[in-house]
Amino acid sequence: MAAGHHPHTAPDDTLTLASEHAVAFPDEIATVLVRAGTAPLHLTVAEEDLESLLRLVGQGATA
Repeated sequence: MAAGHHPHTAPDDTLTLASEHAVAFPDEIATVLVRAGTAPLHLTVAEEDLESLLRLVGQGATA
């Protein structure tokens, strides 16, 4: 992938970048997108803590 990023595309055409660099430097990601002619409509950085992840995993095991 260009610029060394490997996005995951969701069914709703949302792109997700999970690399530490993408999370730490979202402005660089926006710049890459703008320079490529595809300015983002919405750019969000979301981080989950381990406790939240374990809670979700635990819910899936009992459902």
